[in-house]
Amino acid sequence: MIKTITPVFVLILTILDLQAATVSSNNGNLRVEILAGGSYSVVVKEPNWTLQGTLPSLAADIAVGQAQDSVGFNQEISFTYTEAGHPVHGLIRLYGGSLCRR
Repeated sequence: MIKTITPVFVLILTILDLQAATVSSNNGNLRVEILAGGSYSVVVKEPNWTLQGTLPSLAADIAVGQAQDSVGFNQEISFTYTEAGHPVHGLIRLYGGSLCRR
């Protein structure tokens, strides 16, 4: 009796949860954005200025919030990423048209 073995291939696809967050100043002059792939940008329209970069890993837990602290009212984008095997919490705040990064 000859047994036939049929190979079975299993393909598992992991689809990244493609999240992004953007906050802008009320006058639209300043915009902050972060993408799940880890890229971020801070864009000022006038004067024409851009800061952009990439985190050392994917960004996760991306969230947008609003708060008020001793500095004033702010919008913030919070996120987590991994650096050298350690989790890091990132936060970029937009205060009345200006930025404060922690």
